[in-house]
Amino acid sequence: MLFLCIDQQALQLTVSLRDQQGEVLLDRQVSTRPDKNLQFFDQLTQHCRAQ
Repeated sequence: MLFLCIDQQALQLTVSLRDQQGEVLLDRQVSTRPDKNLQFFDQLTQHCRAQ
């Protein structure tokens, strides 16, 4: 199981993906611009499928 934490601010999202042991697998800041946001979450989906 993976855990996704998202902290939304006005101009950026802080995203942290962790495994069951709490190990950080991914830690990023992502723009809230829709195109950048969708691009990041598409890449994240691909990453999680590969796990």
